[in-house]
Amino acid sequence: MLHKDFDSYLQFAAMKSQRGGPNVVPDQKPSERRGRPRHAFWAIQRIAPRIGSGVPAESEFFEVRCFDLSMTGFSFLLSSPPPFEAVVVALAEDSKVTYLTGKIVHCRKVMVCPSGHVRPITEADSPERIRSAQGIPMVLVGVRFTERLPGPPEA
Repeated sequence: MLHKDFDSYLQFAAMKSQRGGPNVVPDQKPSERRGRPRHAFWAIQRIAPRIGSGVPAESEFFEVRCFDLSMTGFSFLLSSPPPFEAVVVALAEDSKVTYLTGKIVHCRKVMVCPSGHVRPITEADSPERIRSAQGIPMVLVGVRFTERLPGPPEA
């Protein structure tokens, strides 16, 4: 376990998903590689590219829309694939922030529909179909947690 109170984040994720998270159209993959179940986590959190060690400067962090969360990783939405391979995520619950590092393990094209559905964009989807679809093409970025970091030094 990366953090002794990490279960509270799963409870927080469940609470957030009950408040209007996305409706997910399941990925059509025949096999599930995740070691732990993921829970809807339709929340805004902050991430930064992982460069060096320690917690990045506050100015390096930016907000992302999270999609799901488990004990071993999470996913989030971006408008394009990230130009980095590792991240630091600042998971916040109220005033408590936990910093975790993670490795990007996949980037998948998805369509985020006005109804809240998030569906994979497949090779069978023509560019015309994607352009005519009501929704926003995005990239779903999957991250596997690698370690917990101590918080930044007090200013």
